[in-house]
Amino acid sequence: INAEYGEGFLYRQIKYGGLKKWSKQWVVVKSDGCLYYHKSRDSEPSGSIVIGAYYVSKAICSNRKWVIKFTRGTGVFLFSACSEQEYEDWATVFENAKKSQTLSVGQSSNNCSIPALAITKPLMSGWLLKLKLSGFKTKRKWCVLKDHTIFFYNDMYDSKAQEVI
Repeated sequence: INAEYGEGFLYRQIKYGGLKKWSKQWVVVKSDGCLYYHKSRDSEPSGSIVIGAYYVSKAICSNRKWVIKFTRGTGVFLFSACSEQEYEDWATVFENAKKSQTLSVGQSSNNCSIPALAITKPLMSGWLLKLKLSGFKTKRKWCVLKDHTIFFYNDMYDSKAQEVI
């Protein structure tokens, strides 16, 4: 595992034809605090997870020993390592990714690259109608208030703020 960002193979539980199976995936954790999973090392991402928006824990599975569980509401992602050491390394990468997202909000009010759901413990978040300067039109924006900074997103699942004030 590359400890700076975290990249390597993990097994991801997927549903295939109503059955659950484990698929080997290339996993990359980038400095934006997102986990990207790929079908192969050289392919485009199949999906991503904003690590800071999920509760990360160890899972108990009957057919796997070292399973990492990402939970948010009813959404669950399961990833399995091949060894205890690999599991510990990935757990550290995920923990560091969560910490770096929290720190980056307070460090720069111009930081637009923070995903909306990665901002932990905001003072307030929700939909606002933002008045456009040209005329009296309004536009609906997902807003997050944290550390005297307002982040404007098109919706709550955006990975990058459109504007920060």
